[in-house]
Amino acid sequence: TMKDGGEKVKALIDCSKDIKDPKVRSKIARIIEVIKSIFANFEKDPKDIKQAKQFLSYYLDTSITIVRKYRDLSLQNVQSPEIASTLAKAELMLDSIEKAFEKQHARLLRDDAMDLDIEIQTLERTFNAEDLK
Repeated sequence: TMKDGGEKVKALIDCSKDIKDPKVRSKIARIIEVIKSIFANFEKDPKDIKQAKQFLSYYLDTSITIVRKYRDLSLQNVQSPEIASTLAKAELMLDSIEKAFEKQHARLLRDDAMDLDIEIQTLERTFNAEDLK
């Protein structure tokens, strides 16, 4: 999973290098940073990989497809209203992708916080039961 994730991040980085619009490259860079944070979380807590299965199997792959097709279409020398409209939709979708990935990351962190809270409560009960507090 980690190797595959690294390859997917590299694919996004490679695609973004060919995109001329700096605002779009910046959006993709932010998405890449969130993805890296999610995979860093997986390293710390591998059980989160199962929880993020849909993120890994659909959202990430679809995001790569959108970025690749955006890149390919934006590099064409054809100017048409249809192409301009499609590129604009893709740019808006990049904002949605970033928000979705941020929510996924927050969800994983929220679960870590709940786990910590449970550990604290368990230790407090143990202290109280053994009159150590």
